[in-house]
Amino acid sequence: MSDNYVCWKCGAGIGHLPFPLGRMSKCDKCNADLHVCCLCKFYDKSRANQCQEPVADPVVDKRRANFCGYFEAKLDAFQIQETSGATTAQQELAALFGDSVDISDSNDPDKSKSELERLFVDNSAEKNDTDT
Repeated sequence: MSDNYVCWKCGAGIGHLPFPLGRMSKCDKCNADLHVCCLCKFYDKSRANQCQEPVADPVVDKRRANFCGYFEAKLDAFQIQETSGATTAQQELAALFGDSVDISDSNDPDKSKSELERLFVDNSAEKNDTDT
């Protein structure tokens, strides 16, 4: 029965964990808490307190472990995020000013490092030329 359950955050299989999930259960891959509203079958963003269970105590952080006694894991909890918050903000800013932004590799650490090195190496070389 628990073979098809996946982590709400990364999508890794959690079927090997003992069910029902305990409050301290964590994903082996991303270390996310699993006894969370985002993985519960009663989680519903359109409802009051984002919960279909009317007598459940309100939970402030839906992505952190909680003590809710109504928690039941659901199968389809993992949602692929198309863009990160930073990417969305970059796109909205570019649209505001009529620019086009290539965000395909904005999270590439190698590109970021090379851009930093280019900035500092170029500036230091120019500074050394003007000092002599």
